[in-house]
Amino acid sequence: MKPVRKQIAQLMTALNRINCCYAVCAQSAALKENELMILYALADGVPYSQKQICDEWGIPRTTMNTIIKDWQKKGLVSLSPILGKRREMNILLTDAGQKLADSVLNKVFKMENAAMQETVEEFSPEFIRALRSYEAKLRAHCQRLFGIAPTGPFSPKE
Repeated sequence: MKPVRKQIAQLMTALNRINCCYAVCAQSAALKENELMILYALADGVPYSQKQICDEWGIPRTTMNTIIKDWQKKGLVSLSPILGKRREMNILLTDAGQKLADSVLNKVFKMENAAMQETVEEFSPEFIRALRSYEAKLRAHCQRLFGIAPTGPFSPKE
């Protein structure tokens, strides 16, 4: 295998293993992985639209809509109109939703903080900048070669 192919394979497996860590977190909280990501996105107390979360976190719109409707029925989120937007709504965790987020994300944040601190001590914060740079370049080449610059997950269904 050529050195660059080996490096890419190592990166891909590392990213998949990182995703597996979050899958374990979701499973331990009896959540689906996308539910954990939405909870994570909303936990900062700032209202976001479904579109913003879908685009930023790579969650399919239909999945997002299904989860938000369910959480609204359970009293975990509230929706409010966005001025100047006809159909978009801001999503905000209710007190019950924030309580859930705090209980679920406490261990997630501990895991992340410890791993980040150890990694930064070993490699410096530059590793994040390098990964973001790789992501931007990969997206640009994806656009050039496939005509699509992904903003979220690629789903032929949507």
